[in-house]
Amino acid sequence: MKRCLLLGLLALCMLPVNSWAIAKIKYDIYSPGGGYSVVHGDTYIGNLSGTLTGYWDDSIGKFSGIKGWLNGDYGRVDFVGGQLNFNGRGSLYGAVHKDGSYADKDYIGGFHFRDAGWYGGHYDNVVTSDYLKIWGAGYFLKFITPYYSDYPYFAGWKKLGIDLYGHGTKVSEPTTFVLLLMGLISVGAVRVFKRPSKSIWRLGVV
Repeated sequence: MKRCLLLGLLALCMLPVNSWAIAKIKYDIYSPGGGYSVVHGDTYIGNLSGTLTGYWDDSIGKFSGIKGWLNGDYGRVDFVGGQLNFNGRGSLYGAVHKDGSYADKDYIGGFHFRDAGWYGGHYDNVVTSDYLKIWGAGYFLKFITPYYSDYPYFAGWKKLGIDLYGHGTKVSEPTTFVLLLMGLISVGAVRVFKRPSKSIWRLGVV
């Protein structure tokens, strides 16, 4: 019985302190009317679509652990990390790949976002658990791989911009649910099994 209680308490301790506020979120990136999810600057990839996934912390309004793959017109964007705050500030890191007629182009770096515009305007960037609209830019290492060669060559630093629009939905987290369920079942089982023993002891005394 003590072992059961110990396992239950251990399962509860393994949950994050603010697990009640953290949820896994998936943003479906799309190209709405009047605005489009695109990469622009040294190269252009229009009509981006795909998903960004990560963890939304409702207690502080932050989207972190971001990963995702977006496909567009003759190219794609692969995100491998980053975080965004509720006001749209933050960074996304990864690679941009552009298909070309005679050579493919790859850009390695990160996009950086803020609520004030990069070129003097005001972007009104916003990130919530339901909606995402961010505009940003960053410097990237550019590599070109000609079709006649398997070896890319470095082509300098280039600046790329990105506009992203998306709708968010919560994704169930089996691990967190299992840990919580194990903890509650173990603690409940201890209470149930302890109760009959007390009744028997009392009857013996009487």
